[in-house]
Amino acid sequence: MKQRLIPITIISGYLGSGKTTFINRLLAADVLPSKVAVLINDFGDINIDASLITQVSDDGSVVSLKNGCVCCMLQDELANTFERMSSLEIDHVLLEASGVALPDKLRAQCHYPGYFPHHCAVTVDAENYHQKRQDKYVGNLVQQQVLQADTLIITKLDLAGSFELPVSHAPSQIHSADSSQAKQYSVTDPQLIYHLLEPAKDPNNRPDSSSDIASFSSCTLEQHRPIDIQKLKDLLAAVPAQIERIKGFVDTPSGLQLVQKVGKRCSIAPADAAQN
Repeated sequence: MKQRLIPITIISGYLGSGKTTFINRLLAADVLPSKVAVLINDFGDINIDASLITQVSDDGSVVSLKNGCVCCMLQDELANTFERMSSLEIDHVLLEASGVALPDKLRAQCHYPGYFPHHCAVTVDAENYHQKRQDKYVGNLVQQQVLQADTLIITKLDLAGSFELPVSHAPSQIHSADSSQAKQYSVTDPQLIYHLLEPAKDPNNRPDSSSDIASFSSCTLEQHRPIDIQKLKDLLAAVPAQIERIKGFVDTPSGLQLVQKVGKRCSIAPADAAQN
């Protein structure tokens, strides 16, 4: 008897492009198969995104991968995760890639007994994409992620105002995940859900992913006492442009704050409000 293969839908996209927000909306919409295992892989020593995901399937769980980027070092840990899930009755795997992972390399790691890479959607930050794709350090990675996608999910259109991809970068399926565009596209759009769940097309025409890609390093800062919010703002304002992403929780006299920084845009919000 032929073994049933469990499909893996990869949600990829550069640092800060809205992958976790999109996954939250997708799960909350209750449009995926009922038994979904969600794998979260955030770039850094602490799995911050696992703590931000608040919606999961009733009989599933969020499985966080530690230590960083799947495309570099985590093949064994990903395999171990698949092995642990073999005892669960699941119909689909939703895998959030690291922000610096290449979709094609992650697809290759998803060929594990009982599983197969099914589809890859890449979130594209409309506000920052064009600046990032021209960056001499990360531009090639950002463009490769888009070129290797089966479907693009355009995010932050409300901040960008308008957005167009170069014709050579656009796959056949492009959707918006912004609530501001809900009348035209939304996370529950049948077309979007269909393309996330349908098998990917033949990847033979995708670009070679072996080209030179920037290397990244990460660090975790541990806090030992509360910090004044204004001092925190001053500190974030002084962060050099080479720092691509900041994300974490900071204790202040006003309570725990969720701090996020992508490019020039920075936000500080109460942790409880940020997760609701």
